[in-house]
Amino acid sequence: MADTFDIILFSCNTSGGKIIRTYSGSEFDHAAMILKFGNEPEDVFFIEATSNMGVALKRYSAMKHAIGGFYKKIVLRHLDWERPDNSLDILEQFLQEVQGR
Repeated sequence: MADTFDIILFSCNTSGGKIIRTYSGSEFDHAAMILKFGNEPEDVFFIEATSNMGVALKRYSAMKHAIGGFYKKIVLRHLDWERPDNSLDILEQFLQEVQGR
């Protein structure tokens, strides 16, 4: 159901997450962008920025066990837009520049 450029929102069971939600007035404290790859159509990846790893690519199937534990809630927000032909090229360039930062 998820597609590249969709957004995934997290509500984490951490003190930092609770502080962010309190001050932002939101029920979510973290966000990531979905990536789908043609060579792995059954899996979903996401790119996120964290304080300990910087910008990193993660596989959803490797972290879904944390739902209900570390992640109290995860919500998908589908982005409905006219995607320009070069959007994936721009995304790839962006990812190369920010990975690990």
